[in-house]
Amino acid sequence: MRRALPWIGIITLTLLVYARSLGNDFVTWDDRLLIVDNPIVHGLSWANIVAAFTTYDPEIYIPLTFLSYQINYMIGGLQPFGYHLVNLLLHMGNAILVGILAGKLLNGKLKIENGKLFSIFHFQFSILVALLFAVHPLHTEAVVWAAARKDVLSTFFLLMSVWLYLGSKENTKKYWLSVAVFALALLSKVSVIMWPLLIPMLDWYRGETIAGVPHPRRGAARSLQRAIPYAVLSLVFGVLALGGKIANTGFLYEKILIGCRAVTLLLQKFFWPVHLSALYPFTKPISITTPELGLSVLFVLFVFFFLIWLAWKKHTRLPLFAWTWFLLFLAPSMTNILKGHNELLDIYVTSDRYAYLPSLGLLLVAGWLVARWMQRYPKAVSSVVLLVLFVFSVLSYRQSLTWKNTLTLFTHVSAVQPNSYVAWNNIGTEYVHQGRLNDGLQAYGKALAIRNDATTWFNVGQILRAQGKIDLAIRAYEKAVESSPLEEDAKRALEELKMEN
Repeated sequence: MRRALPWIGIITLTLLVYARSLGNDFVTWDDRLLIVDNPIVHGLSWANIVAAFTTYDPEIYIPLTFLSYQINYMIGGLQPFGYHLVNLLLHMGNAILVGILAGKLLNGKLKIENGKLFSIFHFQFSILVALLFAVHPLHTEAVVWAAARKDVLSTFFLLMSVWLYLGSKENTKKYWLSVAVFALALLSKVSVIMWPLLIPMLDWYRGETIAGVPHPRRGAARSLQRAIPYAVLSLVFGVLALGGKIANTGFLYEKILIGCRAVTLLLQKFFWPVHLSALYPFTKPISITTPELGLSVLFVLFVFFFLIWLAWKKHTRLPLFAWTWFLLFLAPSMTNILKGHNELLDIYVTSDRYAYLPSLGLLLVAGWLVARWMQRYPKAVSSVVLLVLFVFSVLSYRQSLTWKNTLTLFTHVSAVQPNSYVAWNNIGTEYVHQGRLNDGLQAYGKALAIRNDATTWFNVGQILRAQGKIDLAIRAYEKAVESSPLEEDAKRALEELKMEN
């Protein structure tokens, strides 16, 4: 029972932080697309199961995530509570797996007596890693957003696969079970596709041996051989993922620059998790001469080469392995910078949920550093750790409530990201759905003050048309077409009004 207390503590703290968010509603942003208005997930039937495995979401192949929604619907229909509860349970499971993996990856590298970290609670430092994962504010989006089920579900299976792999050195059954579980992770979301590239790094970090004797060349060959089945699965699902992409896949130069900025932004939010947002728009020129982008590229390169030097000269392997974990699992999301109807103008750096799995690398380093410092300054470090856990818990609790409903969410985004016209556009649309047309017009006006957007002008035209202000509606539709000649809805509405008048 005593050994179970730390895990019970993790579950209890996580529940305290997120319990109130179980009462959150769905938000119109993707929850409606993937769940509320998606007939594929409305019930568990053979037809729906087949549809889940033969369609995209509309761009990502996530059949196992769809299947989990179908089970949710079968049990509780479209009541948001059940969907939020499953996300939270998966997050708890992920936190426990993080603690187990931290123990396997760290305990052998740095011996700390049981109870050294928290003498009152008899915690080991690997439990600290799990606690930080459980309550870190950067993870809130993945936990409380029903549409982010794919992130927590794929992470659960990926961590399970890694755990099985770590115990499969002399166990063939565990190895192949790890491969099978990795397939489940890919079926949940293909963003875990980089795991095969991390297998040689993981074995290098652990110092794999042949017959108990270090043998780098033979060990590397064996590691690469063991990575092959995982790589085959990644290749297959990578091809499947390409089939769903409808956005422009070009702009490699821009994606590299924004990707490096995503790294530095998420690192900043990891260490100082305030002003978190569902959207991080980037409105400056995408050029190496733009300070945020140029400095981000230099920072990523500097850290990478510094950690290589650290591993070579100081024989300290964990930081390089952790950095590689962070970068590789973040890499697939770096292709998602272009969104919206006007892709070339709608550029986003990253999303909080993209850091959910990658952050484990950073947390491993945090646990390692705490364990080292604890030997010298036990009281001071214990106090700081307890303070950080408390602050993170409060911040996560507050952030979880910003997802209470659509209006609350985008009101928060507009406050922390003043240049997000999309936030004001969504606020206006929500006001319209509530029948508050004048409030909707005001919100759309704030969106247009930020950017002359065709969709927003079309929305304005719809309100003015409903209010009988035909001349103003025609002018709004014309503005929409001027802003984007591809705005078909505005064209049709404009033609209808002109024919009527």
